[in-house]
Amino acid sequence: MATPNFPEWLTSDFFKSCLESDEENCGGITVTSHSLEPAVAAGNNYGSNMIRANVRYKKHDDSSTEHTISLVIKAPLPDDSFIAEQLKDNLTQLYNNETKYYYEFISETHKLSNHDLVPKHYKSPNPLCVVLEDLKASGFEMVDR
Repeated sequence: MATPNFPEWLTSDFFKSCLESDEENCGGITVTSHSLEPAVAAGNNYGSNMIRANVRYKKHDDSSTEHTISLVIKAPLPDDSFIAEQLKDNLTQLYNNETKYYYEFISETHKLSNHDLVPKHYKSPNPLCVVLEDLKASGFEMVDR
């Protein structure tokens, strides 16, 4: 089995930026560690790179407690992947549409009607990337196709 190749930009600074976009962490955080693994089996990712990240962090206003969160990152495919080469500009538009859906549409509808229709999402410093709450950590499972 091939070793997963994760984007170089998935760093502690990336996760710090994402988590600080949540009002619960607006006082600032320090990421103490993070680990990455594929979120889905090879071949089930279609048009994005699905990555699960387990992040440990401390809040600046309570540095005695370490928090843990599991996130799912929908990252762009590597530029040299077959699908990325075939779809090029269309894939970039798809990524833009999905980030706009979460960061604009869902955020606005949530203000009107406090709903939980989608996983909690975090603002990503990468505009083509969606960062979501990992629902598996809450007991949700994928059903067989």
